[in-house]
Amino acid sequence: MLRTGLIVLQLFIGALAVGGAVYALSGAPNVPREWLRDTPFRSYRVPGMVLLVMVAGSMFTAAGLLIAGSGAARLVSLEAGVILLGWIGVQVSLIGFRHWLQPVMGVLGAVVVVASFLLPAPG
Repeated sequence: MLRTGLIVLQLFIGALAVGGAVYALSGAPNVPREWLRDTPFRSYRVPGMVLLVMVAGSMFTAAGLLIAGSGAARLVSLEAGVILLGWIGVQVSLIGFRHWLQPVMGVLGAVVVVASFLLPAPG
């Protein structure tokens, strides 16, 4: 039950990350560019690529390993949760609190981390 719930959660987070990345890579037309003023970025393209590769990629990889029953699934799931928490932490530190999804994704990242620890150890 825990494994299945974690797979569903990771696929959900991965899909949201892909959607956010596509939006960012398209220029994030409804997001003020001023939010980037005090960051190292001049457009939303680099953050969009990081969101796609790191966040979505790690979530989909973790879900795939869980589905496959890989011994590495627990560790990769934990790493995916930590990556999401890092993404949100860096985002909030750079642009501040801007959207209700930021704390929601932070909570979901923490859920992934805790659920990963609760998975049976590979044996």
